Amino acid sequence: MNPVIYKQHRYMWRSYGGIEVRKGALNKTGENFEISRFRTTTTTTTTTTTTTTTLLLLLLLLATVAVVIVGGGAVTAVAIVVVVVVVVVVVVVVVVVVVVVVVVVVVVVVVVVVVVVVVEVVVVVVVVVVVVVVVVVCYVISEHCL
Repeated sequence: MNPVIYKQHRYMWRSYGGIEVRKGALNKTGENFEISRFRTTTTTTTTTTTTTTTLLLLLLLLATVAVVIVGGGAVTAVAIVVVVVVVVVVVVVVVVVVVVVVVVVVVVVVVVVVVVVVVEVVVVVVVVVVVVVVVVVCYVISEHCL
């Protein structure tokens, strides 16, 4: 399998199983050396989906084992599976709501910070303009009226 090649500036980045190695760079003494870096990837969505699927499968397995132990029939098994699916759906909905609330809170905080910074900048600009106008008016009065 050929490694994926990345170009950055005039050096080549070569990827070896998630570790990228840059070859051909020169250090201060003019010698060749290698720099390696880890490629960063976002795996949050994949991890969440995998965790949810694993939990669902484990709960279904537990439900099946419970039905076998109790000796219930098909109706009991279906009822347990329905309850397990409902519980998993409720848990997923709660997690999604919590994530949405966190995102909304972060957005609100960012907007408030931006508004505060903009207001501070506007106040500083107004103060500077007023000071400049006062200085110019005082200069004009002192030069022409006195």
